[in-house]
Amino acid sequence: RKNEGQSWSGDLRVIVETARHADTARRYSSVEAFSDDIRRLLAGLPVLAQADTFVYRAAKFVRRNAVIVMLAGLAIFALTCAAVFSVWQARQATAAQARAERRFNDVRKLANQVLFDYHDAIEELPNSTTVREKMLSDSLEYLDSLSQEATDDKELLRELGAAYEKVGTIQGNTYNANLNNTPAMLASYRKSFAIRQKLAALDPANDEIRRELAIAHENLGDGFAITGELGNALAQYQAARQIVAELAARDTKHLLYLARLHNAIANLQGLPGANNLGDSAGAAENYRQAVEIAQKLYDSDPRNAKYRYALAVYRTTYGGILIFNGDLPRALEQLQLDGLPVTDAIAP
Repeated sequence: RKNEGQSWSGDLRVIVETARHADTARRYSSVEAFSDDIRRLLAGLPVLAQADTFVYRAAKFVRRNAVIVMLAGLAIFALTCAAVFSVWQARQATAAQARAERRFNDVRKLANQVLFDYHDAIEELPNSTTVREKMLSDSLEYLDSLSQEATDDKELLRELGAAYEKVGTIQGNTYNANLNNTPAMLASYRKSFAIRQKLAALDPANDEIRRELAIAHENLGDGFAITGELGNALAQYQAARQIVAELAARDTKHLLYLARLHNAIANLQGLPGANNLGDSAGAAENYRQAVEIAQKLYDSDPRNAKYRYALAVYRTTYGGILIFNGDLPRALEQLQLDGLPVTDAIAP
């Protein structure tokens, strides 16, 4: 132990020099002090004759506790390595997450483009059915993949709800141009409904999300009406109407939608000449409420094309059920449209 021997001999030299110093004032003050320094030398402690510096005391401590110091050093080294490795891992994880998010957003964008841009662009082209079916199939793969990653991301969930609704409508909603695939339509509408139910639970005070849930109920009602499940269809329309009635009580912008739901329920209950539940009295009451709402909207803004069209349509259907129920005077009153357009305005 060369270094230890050098330090020991250095301390011994200082002890001897102190004991023999020419200046008696700088010698040990007593035999006990001399003996104490010898004992400190043998014990590996700092000797009193040496200059009392931090470096000297630290060197003595390290030599006395070599094993402990070595183990502490190894521990510090291991901790440092672990910290460096953790930082490296964190950076790698951040980079991987960024790559995953980029891929996720790419798929998200592609799904929306296929559904809302590319499909709509070719919808009216002749002989495009096969291509449209392939695009829908691919879109569903994207959507199903995205839905597994959606968790509680409200923005993404709203996109998915709208996308599944779009897919269902294209697949088989006979109230729109469709591919005549009713089972697939119902499956897509159910996915949209489940997503919007989750959204409403996550954010129950959000009126736009509540309206989207009502639309999901209405879509399911359309699907059940198309498949002849009229009782289920009525339950879905009524659930939609309840939500929209609550919204309309807070904001009049929902009134036109509320009128449409009254009309849809009335059609299901007793539209003459169509498959219905045979409830002509219930149909008349819902037609009446649709007309009442549309009349108020029209009175508030007679030049609004949507209001004019809605009032004309709902008065016509209300008049039809009144004729069916034998109430001809009231039917005539409704059917005198006073110039309201039935075909020259956009649908509500």
